[in-house]
Formats: sequence, C-alpha cells, structure tokens
Amino acid sequence: MLAILMLPLMTSCGQALTQETEPTSQQAENFTEQDEAVLSKTEYAPSEDRTLEDLVVDMGDVTTSGDILQKYKHLDPKKMVPRNLLRKALLYWEANPSRFPNKKYIAVVDFSIKSRKDRFFLIDMKTGSVLDHHVAHGSKSDKDGDGIPETFSNIVDSNMSSLGVYRASESYDSSKFGYSMRLDGLSTTNSNVRKRAIVLHPAWYVKETDLFAPGKTYGCLGLSSSVSKDVIDKMKGGSLIYVGLSAKE
Repeated sequence: MLAILMLPLMTSCGQALTQETEPTSQQAENFTEQDEAVLSKTEYAPSEDRTLEDLVVDMGDVTTSGDILQKYKHLDPKKMVPRNLLRKALLYWEANPSRFPNKKYIAVVDFSIKSRKDRFFLIDMKTGSVLDHHVAHGSKSDKDGDGIPETFSNIVDSNMSSLGVYRASESYDSSKFGYSMRLDGLSTTNSNVRKRAIVLHPAWYVKETDLFAPGKTYGCLGLSSSVSKDVIDKMKGGSLIYVGLSAKE
C-alpha cells in the first residue's frame, strides 16, 4: 500500500524515517501537525470538471424518511454505528443517488468519540456488515488534546477537520503517504476540501488499537496503513462519507 521505493520521510525533528523503521507508540502519541508536511499544491490540483457549481446538491423528491430507513433496516445488525448519524447519511444518500456512483459502501465518521477508539464505520450496503476503524482528526480541532475534536473549519490552512457529507473520489499515489484518495466536499461546511488538500491517506501514527491515541493531521482523514488500502479500494469512485457528531445531532 505504500510506495516500494525506500525513500526517507522527513519529520519535523529532521530525522529520516523509512519503512524499515517502525515508530514507537510513544512517538506516535507525541505526533503533532508539524510532522505532517504541507504537500505539493500541484499534487492536489482539482480537475476542470470539479467546480463548486458541480457540487451543489439538489435534494430532489424523496419518499418519507420512515420508508427509506425501513428499506435499509438490514444495515449494521450489531448497532455499531451511531443511529442518528447513520440516519442522516442514508437520507442524504437516498436523496442524491447521482452524486454517488459507487453504491457498494458508505462510511460514517463520529468525531464525538475519542480518537483512541474506533470511530470510522465502513458499511457494506448489500450485506449490512460494518467494519470499524481508528481515524485521526485535524490538529487545530482538538486544542485541549483530549482526543475529541471540538472545533471545525472549512478555511484553508486552518488545520481543522470539516464536518459534512463527502464523496470519496479518485485514488492516487501520494509522494509522502503512498496510496491515498481524494475527497469532494458536498456540504457548505466542507466545500473547500479540494482546495485545502484534505484527503484520506494512510498514517503510521494511527494504529488499530486502543492502547494509545493516534497523532493528528492537517484536517485529513488518516487511517492505519493496515486498513487504508482496503478502505480506499472499496470506497473510491464515488462512495458517501458522512462526518458528524453523534453527541450533538
């Protein structure tokens, strides 16, 4: 999932970190936004057809919410996903089918949950099964460092996470992170994610364990490198990702 070439990754301390050097749990816990270098602007240049006007969402005519939720009652049989967030994701997904060419999966992210817990929920729309993962949030969204982001922004260089509906777009090979995926923001609260270079990428400072808190990003969705490729391969090409707060919605 990461590039085969053994090129060093530079941290803020000026130390080279290669794939052969596994960071310790303590290193990952102390990771800050300075450790995630600003990426090349050209690497994230939007395609000409991805204008803001293109992303304006038309809710259109939908059936009652009760009918829609009944249609998807097979989803999440173990009740892993916060119900209010799943409901919002499903209603939006059903109302805007043309916005999401990939209808095999959707994902819900609950930033009300602490970062050391699973809070990225990948839902198989056919079987209803759910895979839950750890995910990092933006450094400036969690100023008190308790692992729960409390401030969000859609502003360039804010280093904060953005709430709202995302579309998982094209996969690509990042010069820093390896196999990653670009995102489109479909809400007024995240419409600048392309401009901000907010993507979903693997991060060595995120682990699939509750033993320590993951590091933070510049606003990207950072997943463990052990699961990021699987998530990207399932979601790329137009799946819905809903990022919300179950405690406040």
